[in-house]
Amino acid sequence: IMKLKLILFFLLAVFGYQELKAQNLFFFQQKLTDDFLFNPAYTGVSGGSFSATYRRVRTGISDPPDVFYGSGHTVLPKNPIGFGGSVFTERQELITNTRASLSSSYQLPLTKDYSLSFGLGYEFFQSDLDRAEVFVRDQDDPLLDVDNRFQMDVSAGLVLTHTLFDVGLSAGRMTSLFSESDDSSLKGFYTVQGNGYIKTRYDYDMIEPRILYQVNQSGENILNASVFYTYNDMILLGATYRTGSVGAMSVGLRWQNRYLISYTGEHTFSAEGSDLGFGHEITL
Repeated sequence: IMKLKLILFFLLAVFGYQELKAQNLFFFQQKLTDDFLFNPAYTGVSGGSFSATYRRVRTGISDPPDVFYGSGHTVLPKNPIGFGGSVFTERQELITNTRASLSSSYQLPLTKDYSLSFGLGYEFFQSDLDRAEVFVRDQDDPLLDVDNRFQMDVSAGLVLTHTLFDVGLSAGRMTSLFSESDDSSLKGFYTVQGNGYIKTRYDYDMIEPRILYQVNQSGENILNASVFYTYNDMILLGATYRTGSVGAMSVGLRWQNRYLISYTGEHTFSAEGSDLGFGHEITL
């Protein structure tokens, strides 16, 4: 009965928030970040992790954007409840965007091998303009009204987990999704994702196919497909393809079954984006 009450509370919180009345998230290429970034129901599902990522994109242009991302999530001891949070900053020319999020999940065992996780996430967004570098006659011009713009939104998700795979559904930034106004910098999205866990070589190695499909409020549909191979629980190799002819290769090193450092190189192969240069991403 207690579990049923928690499920009903979750559903009421999700659908009740639709009555409340942009910025798209980056697709990081490391396998530690994507799930937790888009679907709060993944919070604590894997047991937890802490990661820090630095990303520089479009190095072929002057003053390319720098992105810093830090996150952590865990599950409470002897409780099926997960908690997590993340901080994201992006500096692009004169504008700095800062995003912080908090998430929680409740994991409900269904059978010996299956469980269902419910998650809620809260996002806070701040955009700041470096006015010292803006040379205009009128500092109060409405075109400069991105300064100190603060917004918040909420996301919800479900994840079905098995020992060999998981499948997740989420609605991100639901205030924007269900609002008739279009003045929010946070654009909503729906995400469907799935991950596989295939052990090979007497369980020493693992192959992880991963797929994510996202429908954005802006009308852009994104497919992100990748496969990662871990050799001897130590060496990580990966390849990724994303909509827009974006390809990436990853390599990483794990030690003591606790620590992982990895690097990803990304490039756009389409004629329109080939001059943008490579993207680089490092995660610890």
